[in-house]
Amino acid sequence: MASLYAALLAALATAAWRPGTPAPALGALAVTAGACTPPLGPTVRALWGEVIEDKRVLQRAYSLDGIAEEILFVSGPLLVGAVVQFALPAAALALCALLVWTGTLAFVLSPAVAGVRPAVTKPVARSRHRFRDGRALLQPVVVAAGVGLSVGAVDLLVMAYATRHHHGNDVVAWVLAALSLGSALGGILNGAVDWRTPARVRLPPLAGCLGLALAAAGLAPGLGTLTVAVACAGFFVAPALTTSYLIADEAAPPGRRTQAGAWVNTAVNAGSAGGTAGAGLLVGHLPLGLCFALSGTVGVAAGLLSVRQAGPRPPGARGTARPAPDGPQSHSGPHARSSSHHG
Repeated sequence: MASLYAALLAALATAAWRPGTPAPALGALAVTAGACTPPLGPTVRALWGEVIEDKRVLQRAYSLDGIAEEILFVSGPLLVGAVVQFALPAAALALCALLVWTGTLAFVLSPAVAGVRPAVTKPVARSRHRFRDGRALLQPVVVAAGVGLSVGAVDLLVMAYATRHHHGNDVVAWVLAALSLGSALGGILNGAVDWRTPARVRLPPLAGCLGLALAAAGLAPGLGTLTVAVACAGFFVAPALTTSYLIADEAAPPGRRTQAGAWVNTAVNAGSAGGTAGAGLLVGHLPLGLCFALSGTVGVAAGLLSVRQAGPRPPGARGTARPAPDGPQSHSGPHARSSSHHG
């Protein structure tokens, strides 16, 4: 998948470099490339769950993973911007293709991946390993989608704010960098705290606080206030997503970790795309403050909808009683265990 994705990105770079390429052709290449994106996020998080048995350490690993993503969201555009200054934009896209391919290759060849093997079970046992209650994933998926919608709208709203207040486009990057910086700080704190409150109880307030901070950003009288408000909203992004992945990990039966994590990951991506599209439709017809309020309302609504799922873990989740599967399961490598995690 990584090879195909890199090849399609290179094709997109070539098509974008050629003058007169129709926009529908570029869009088709972009959609096809996106459909072939390797599922690195779910797979990496599934691997964390396989090699780490201590739940507190797993929380720190997920937080570190989220912090690394936020750093990349800040440094990636800056790197591409630097490349664009000295080369064609198509060259920057080709560089991204190379980075994706080499990074994926390094991951799949790492000793940690080589030390983990999938569970081998009989067909009857595999059927028992399916999610016993789909509602077990409902809370993290709903919150992840809400976070994605809210944050996806912010990019376009900040750009509209800069345009309407006659700021240069360069300030947009700094405001969005503040969002990522706030998220990284929130991820550090979330990973450092030894939480006594269950993850399902922590998740709704995280989504609600994110939404309230975004709604308050719409009242910002100036660029500095907007930057602070957006950074405060970002403070809850990484903890909310990290907690969502932890809940999905707990709900996943053996052999379904990557699947559970992929649901959360897909919800974030789909929400982000929907948030950007929705903001694009509304920003030209509604006051900007109201658009910020609507994006924040999505986060609050996701938190409220997930409150009902904040009770005890559903039957079949790891850590609760469950019938033993038919047939042996084999895992090899250090820290091998019979249960498996989401992605």
